[in-house]
Amino acid sequence: MLNDAMQIVLQFRVFLIAAIIVALAMEIALLFGTKHFGWQRKNLWIYRFFFGLTRPQCCFLAASWLWLLFTATSALFVVDMQLCHLAMLLLLSAAKFTAWKRMQMLLRDLFNSVLLFAAMMAENLLHSYLLETRFQFPIFIILGLLIVFIILYALYFTLRDMYLLAKDRAMNRPVAEEKPPREEDAPGEDETPENGTDEPNQTADEKTDGDSRSKRKRTSRKRQNQKKRLFYKKGTEPGGDRQ
Repeated sequence: MLNDAMQIVLQFRVFLIAAIIVALAMEIALLFGTKHFGWQRKNLWIYRFFFGLTRPQCCFLAASWLWLLFTATSALFVVDMQLCHLAMLLLLSAAKFTAWKRMQMLLRDLFNSVLLFAAMMAENLLHSYLLETRFQFPIFIILGLLIVFIILYALYFTLRDMYLLAKDRAMNRPVAEEKPPREEDAPGEDETPENGTDEPNQTADEKTDGDSRSKRKRTSRKRQNQKKRLFYKKGTEPGGDRQ
């Protein structure tokens, strides 16, 4: 039984080595990328995406990236595909569903896992033909295009998972409610508002307009009084006309 377990582990040796190397590289990159924080820095998106992740969201993100890494390494290194590899793809899809229960996403991941497994089986056949039968350049081109297609296909759905996760977090993010003003903060009945006027809703511009209008009225009355005094003065002079 131990030998069988070791055989299964050896089947995934490329994936395990790649997972360790990628994990260390990402840890170092994030360590230096988040060393200095600033609102105007380009690394702000790292804090925005990873800050506040819950445990199920972290598990979903980890399973999605492991699914991508397993597919990419298997296609790039032309791993001899067996049923245990299909079981690994289905297991990672089930782990994603356990972390984030979306039935539509589970059906999509199961279909993609079977499709990618069939594509990598075809890759093994082309690779065996080139090595054991004869080398043909068109077959080699088809093999290279198939590897690129498998990696881009898995990358697309992994990035889509990240987008859906970020969108779900943005929609379910709690919004801070505005608290109503306290009674002691509201102005009392006998208090004068801050603008210095008796009317509570009077603004500073309205006060300025009122002062200018009253000033113009006083100037107009003053001019009318001067005209009246001048008229009466002329009327009282000798030789002046009187009505």
